[in-house]
Amino acid sequence: MDICSEFKNIVKTEFIGGELNYYVTFGTMKDMICQMTHIVGKPLLPPKWTLGYHQSRYSYISQKELEELYDKF
Repeated sequence: MDICSEFKNIVKTEFIGGELNYYVTFGTMKDMICQMTHIVGKPLLPPKWTLGYHQSRYSYISQKELEELYDKF
């Protein structure tokens, strides 16, 4: 990869073994994310079963409260 050393404002790359597509985006991070998702698509949500049960909290008042929550799950 040659960045501006041979010609000013020119980026030159060479690869052995085939064509390579480049996508250049400009703008804010939000703009660039929108442009990338337009090119590659948005990620799919994983199936619900892969997430398992999620329970998180800063603290529990007592061991009994924690055990009751555990029993509900």
